[in-house]
Amino acid sequence: MRTSNSLLRGNKVHGLTVDKAGALWFGLTGQGIGRFAVPPTGAGWVPPAIQYVTGSERLDVQGLVARGDTLWALTTHELQRYRRTSLGLPIATYSIPEATPLFAANPLAVGPDGSPWVGTEAGIRVFHANGTSEDFNTRNSPVAGDQIYAIRVDPVTGVAWISTSSGMNRYDPGYRAPAVPQIARLDATV
Repeated sequence: MRTSNSLLRGNKVHGLTVDKAGALWFGLTGQGIGRFAVPPTGAGWVPPAIQYVTGSERLDVQGLVARGDTLWALTTHELQRYRRTSLGLPIATYSIPEATPLFAANPLAVGPDGSPWVGTEAGIRVFHANGTSEDFNTRNSPVAGDQIYAIRVDPVTGVAWISTSSGMNRYDPGYRAPAVPQIARLDATV
């Protein structure tokens, strides 16, 4: 698909996602969040009509994920939750421990249970559906580094791949250590 930058408010797109209805959502640096229906390709191509989310005009979007009827938007300072069917204000906002890394490739992912994973300068924050959050960093987990550049969570297994400033990790939240094997017993009579 080809488009013209004149259709966009800005030219630095930091987040892209496609929702279940096939609309393409994009997040811009300092220009907010927009969406458009992906037009069919062919000779009669017409630039799509872009709609913008009200109140997002000043956001520095770092990542977007559409899951079900929810659009998750990660800005430099908070995570916002929107209704996919609305172009209005967020229905919820969540604080993050520190700013997202400046050159993060994909600092936002959503697990199979709907929990968003946010990569920041201070590690990872996972927001659980029950309202709690959990932080992972070099002080409390084996994550390779605190500066998180990309997170990918498998939508079926929940296994997370994490890219940091110091290396890469694989984390399986469902992993359970195997039972300790019984040590063979040796009885001797003297």
